Amino acid sequence: MLLQETNTCYVYCIRNQITGKQYIGKTIWGRKRVVSHFRLWKHPTNHRNPFYLDIKKYGKENFIWGVVEYTEPEKLVERETHYINLWETYIYGYNKLPQYWILEHPNKTTEVVYSLKEVCDKYSLWKPSLWGTLVGKRIQEKGFRLLPRTEEEKQVYEETRRKKEEGIRKRYVNRRKGEVG
Repeated sequence: MLLQETNTCYVYCIRNQITGKQYIGKTIWGRKRVVSHFRLWKHPTNHRNPFYLDIKKYGKENFIWGVVEYTEPEKLVERETHYINLWETYIYGYNKLPQYWILEHPNKTTEVVYSLKEVCDKYSLWKPSLWGTLVGKRIQEKGFRLLPRTEEEKQVYEETRRKKEEGIRKRYVNRRKGEVG
């Protein structure tokens, strides 16, 4: 499928014709974004990404793509998330976990958010710190934190918190030994 528009907003799907795995993405740049996937597989930072490894393994000629839905820019993330969840491409395809987060506010209320950038801009938060609350590296960022959604995220969170606490405990014990000795 060839598109003439360059600044068209839509959700797209790239499908591996050999394995049947799919990748759902979104773009405001029209065809340019989709085509960029077929160049990015060569980039060194993508050497572990299953999507790019399969492009390298099976060849870009074995991947097809198409527009799933045209939409407004404000709804892109929401619509992309809808199709990732609908087709479960984070389980049976190339997408990572669904593109939403559960944000806990300082007053302990929660909301589902689709864009960390928008949340960080709205509440003047630092994105790496907010992300750290999800993986157990931080307890909170200005009273906000991301809550684990899946058992896997909960395990990562608990393991990271445990390692961090052990490290703090060891440093404390070593300081005490240094003070005494």
